[in-house]
Amino acid sequence: MEITERTLAEAWQRRASRHTLLDGVGLPPVVSSDDELEDRAERAEEAQDGGLCLLLDENGTVRP
Repeated sequence: MEITERTLAEAWQRRASRHTLLDGVGLPPVVSSDDELEDRAERAEEAQDGGLCLLLDENGTVRP
């Protein structure tokens, strides 16, 4: 099964709805390239918020 952003969002919603602390929390930002991930990491560092971001590779692999 190929992971798409939609599949990832649906899985996140199912998992989050079963956990008290995550219920209602949206899917973290999803990017599709290492460059986008690096840009997001730089912005998070500047903002000092250290937020989670997921990288969805072309082959369907998801990495934090």
